[in-house]
Amino acid sequence: MGRPIVRLKDIADQTGFSVNTVSLALRDSARIPAHTRAVIRAAAAALHYLPNQVAKSLVSRETRTIGLVLTDITNPILTRVAQAIELALAKQGYSTLFATSNNDIAAERQVIEMFRSRQVDGMLIYPTSHRELAHISRLRRAGYPVVLLVADPDAGIDAVCIDERRGAYKAVRHPDFAEGIRAMVIDKDYQPRWQHAAVTEVPRRWTEELLQSPWNAENHPLRELPGWQR
Repeated sequence: MGRPIVRLKDIADQTGFSVNTVSLALRDSARIPAHTRAVIRAAAAALHYLPNQVAKSLVSRETRTIGLVLTDITNPILTRVAQAIELALAKQGYSTLFATSNNDIAAERQVIEMFRSRQVDGMLIYPTSHRELAHISRLRRAGYPVVLLVADPDAGIDAVCIDERRGAYKAVRHPDFAEGIRAMVIDKDYQPRWQHAAVTEVPRRWTEELLQSPWNAENHPLRELPGWQR
């Protein structure tokens, strides 16, 4: 059995003011005297009144909510990113709705449709596959605000991309990196089971750049791991 819904009329009956006055007071309208606003707000609090966000969104055409689609809620990196996103959106007055695809493309499509039915103002998506983006591309072409989190920059969809090449380049040039290291190993496995689907084979020219000073092929030979058999 659901709890009784407190309406503006209930507050009006409690305070003796009209429904219109109550509505304006709860929106902090300057047209209503400060004392009257205080009385109405106190009555609303006593009755545990909550604004009807659905009705407000119909008028404003926005819900102030963002849908965040994760692939794996147990991934500690994704949970930290999700927390940062939630905090950043909250500062802008948005609430975050979370859902997980569990690395299943069909579940991802269902989650996206669920968020659409809830009229979220936009979506942030960790895609399950970077090769099956047609459903997200259609959403974007329809004008729906969508941003992929970690994606191929050539996907044709707004995305946050990680520059692995620059990251590796800077890492091997850190003063402490070469301490005690005898060789550099590049794992060229196309899509390791435990890594993100965006991982692609490392081009030879990238590995050659990594061997530039302070590295060199004679003192720090390059090793490439073959694809793992699983």
